[in-house]
Amino acid sequence: MLRVTEFAAASDVGRVRKANEDSYYVRSPLFVVADGMGGAQAGEVASQIAVDSFKDPLDESVAPEPRMASVVRHANLEIHKKSVSSDEFKGMGTTLTALLLGENELTIAHVGDSRAYRLREGDLERLTRDHSLVGEMVRRGAITEAEAEVHPQRSILTRALGPEDEVEIDTLSHNVKAGDVYLICSDGLTGMVDEATIAQEMGSGKPLQEVADSLIRKANENGGVDNITIVTFRIDGTGEQAPAPPTTEAEPAGDETIIAPAVVVPAAETAAPTPPPAAVPQTAAGANGNGQPAPATSPSHAFDSRRAQSKKSRRWVGGVIISVVLLIGIFGAVVGSLNVYFIGGNEKGLVTVYRGLPYDLPLSVSLYTRDFVTTVPVSELPADTRAKILDHKLRTRSDALDLAQQIEKGQINPDTLDGATAP
Repeated sequence: MLRVTEFAAASDVGRVRKANEDSYYVRSPLFVVADGMGGAQAGEVASQIAVDSFKDPLDESVAPEPRMASVVRHANLEIHKKSVSSDEFKGMGTTLTALLLGENELTIAHVGDSRAYRLREGDLERLTRDHSLVGEMVRRGAITEAEAEVHPQRSILTRALGPEDEVEIDTLSHNVKAGDVYLICSDGLTGMVDEATIAQEMGSGKPLQEVADSLIRKANENGGVDNITIVTFRIDGTGEQAPAPPTTEAEPAGDETIIAPAVVVPAAETAAPTPPPAAVPQTAAGANGNGQPAPATSPSHAFDSRRAQSKKSRRWVGGVIISVVLLIGIFGAVVGSLNVYFIGGNEKGLVTVYRGLPYDLPLSVSLYTRDFVTTVPVSELPADTRAKILDHKLRTRSDALDLAQQIEKGQINPDTLDGATAP
């Protein structure tokens, strides 16, 4: 009988997000990945509810596809109830991709744009379809798969768990063969790493934990703009069940493994927003001393010359002091701006989160750096909210990134536009 002989799981917050909203659940032969949305806390809650729904034993008297669909419907209802019960969780939701291995087939339940892949005899096949705006455009023939991978609206979902009390679920079954390698991932991987690289890593023959870690590393090297979660397993005919992968976050209960989200220290990347923010008024300071030696003169004239030079020296010293004071003031403003953020457009017209103050100084000195770039053009924002979003209002990082995520998911909550003002 075909069994899972090796499996691995890994999750990383990425290089931009403040919190990890992905969740996963592994209890062979069941593997689940969920990618939450709706703000750091709400998204994490939604994805955890989704994976927790699979902890109870499945009803084996029911066929695999309706059995899996029943669990997903229950998860959707629980998330929806929580989202409407409190403003804290309003608008939250999650993707879900779950795989269950039977004796000779693999059953999939899927909602959203997380993905499941199978590598068989060197060929990588995507087993799920993205429930996203660009996914629908591909199926209608409006754009190609290659165009979809770089489309600015590729993060807008058309289906997810939570927004409604009912959801349409994709369920399907595939035959399994010895040697198959499967991988489930959130779009934090597929948005940063192409499928050719994924296939190469899956077929490398390395231990699957190394494969998962390597793919997460590549996603971060390419930008790491979202949380990255990977669950992967290998099918063989040895009849030996794979041991649970190690975890440093918590001791697993039995063969169940759940790893807590990682923590990130964000790194800012310098760039100038376009159009440029309003400039700070220029302040001129300092005096000029030419440093030229005085010509030979009579003693009285020499005294007058020394007195004039002394005045020039005092003016020069005064200019240096004023310049130093100004530099200290500018430095203080920059240091004070490190914990404030605002939203604008970058040189490519994409909605961007900036760290610092929305001002330019003379000599092309800016008081801000780029913190996170969305895939959404400014021109695509709803007209009634564009001015509120791009008002350069100073925000906390959490508020700015939450709003940026809402923009990417196409689910802007008007109540969050004012946000939390940075101190």
